[in-house]
Amino acid sequence: MNRKYPMPAFAALILIVCTLPVAAGPERSVSIDAQFGIADTGIIVDIPVGPVELSPGLNYPAGLALMGQVLGVYEHLPFINEPGPVFTLDVTYPFDIGERFTLKTGASVWIMTDYLFTSMMGTAGFVIRPEYLFSGSNWGLFYNLRLPVVHYGYPSLSGNFFNEFDPMLPVVMGFLTSAFGVLYRF
Repeated sequence: MNRKYPMPAFAALILIVCTLPVAAGPERSVSIDAQFGIADTGIIVDIPVGPVELSPGLNYPAGLALMGQVLGVYEHLPFINEPGPVFTLDVTYPFDIGERFTLKTGASVWIMTDYLFTSMMGTAGFVIRPEYLFSGSNWGLFYNLRLPVVHYGYPSLSGNFFNEFDPMLPVVMGFLTSAFGVLYRF
């Protein structure tokens, strides 16, 4: 590995990252979203960065906790027994379909931890997010449809980090990790 030019490459990377928000057009603005789903109920912030939007989120698995309490499975599943925060990150590219309708597609990462942060599980895959803004208002509605491709976590039965693919994953985990919500665009 050639380490002859690490500093200029690092400086170019910093320069590109710092100028990306300037490349975002004036029609894009930051929005704050509240989403409601089975495994992720919480807040998301949409930040335009150049032609894409970053959407980090902090959530709580309220639906899973309620189902665990109703079904009595608390003692068997650590993520439902003592659920911790759920972190999401979507990187999407917006397509303006109409004056008030935007379709965003991209990549998504969803991570659920337990209360003590001793274990985690998550999914990675695609996201499709239609947004509708009300006429003459900054308020709108959206739906986050996540289509996971890979499931990962720590610890597995062997105590190691695991990563696996399952053909039923987009159906089952996609249903659990998808959410609808409201947004306010500044």
